[in-house]
Amino acid sequence: MLVVTCPLTGHFLPMVSSTWALSLAGHEVRVAASPAFTGLVHASGLLAVPSGPDAPDGLIQAVPAASRRGTGPGAKLLQSSDWFAAVATGMTDDLVAFCRGWRPDVLMHDPLALAAPLVSTLLGIPRVEHRWGVDVSDTLVAPAAAAFASTARRHGVAEEPDPPAMIIDPCPPRLQLPDAAPGLRVRYQPYNGGGTVPAWAWEAPTAPRVCITPGTVVDPDKPLPWLGELADGLSRLEVEVLVAIRAEHRDAAGALPPGVRTVESVPLGALLPHCDLVVHHGGSGTGMSAAAHGTP
Repeated sequence: MLVVTCPLTGHFLPMVSSTWALSLAGHEVRVAASPAFTGLVHASGLLAVPSGPDAPDGLIQAVPAASRRGTGPGAKLLQSSDWFAAVATGMTDDLVAFCRGWRPDVLMHDPLALAAPLVSTLLGIPRVEHRWGVDVSDTLVAPAAAAFASTARRHGVAEEPDPPAMIIDPCPPRLQLPDAAPGLRVRYQPYNGGGTVPAWAWEAPTAPRVCITPGTVVDPDKPLPWLGELADGLSRLEVEVLVAIRAEHRDAAGALPPGVRTVESVPLGALLPHCDLVVHHGGSGTGMSAAAHGTP
């Protein structure tokens, strides 16, 4: 089994428990990813296959002013379909060469690892699409696939790639879109990486505990003023406030109010069971982990 992932934490981590299950069942598993992303693969205990160059900049782009909706503060952002197409284009040649040599029996990939459907169609290898949560076929995959079409044509895949042999869907049915293609329902098993859990996290809080997190897709060079604003507002209530953030993103959070606890690089799954509420950016990994732990 060759697992193909975009170099994004939220795309890879939901597949880790499935790859562990495959390995424990006796199957041989490799994970293809951009070179700079292989450290996260290694940390999960899996074997990496570096594919293509490192991912380019430009994942997050500002929405043109003419298409913005609402009047709230702050720049409106979107994920660029061109970025996903560029990542897939960079991986394709290495993936084709590796698959011709190693000859995997199955490809498993996140929905936006667009090189996998191309390789599947080109070499006749069955593929399994592994969702990370709510189906994004129309909102993200379709425009990214359109941007990737020229690369597919250069490799002789002019039509749409062959459909997946299976879709693995960890999203609870009540949260999944009603028109999403049906898949094999599996339990969402939160995996947020390793880390050291501080002793206070296991102690009963003296007040309701609220966790604020911006997730993993953060531009460390741009401030996150909303984190401070939320923390300031919540700290005026009779609650304990945590800000969970990656260590490399701490400076972007700026100064936080006194009494707000900053938690750096602790797996979210270790914090949420001890929280009464999580306030987040709408990211799938955070939302699905919160649902799995029953954290509002």
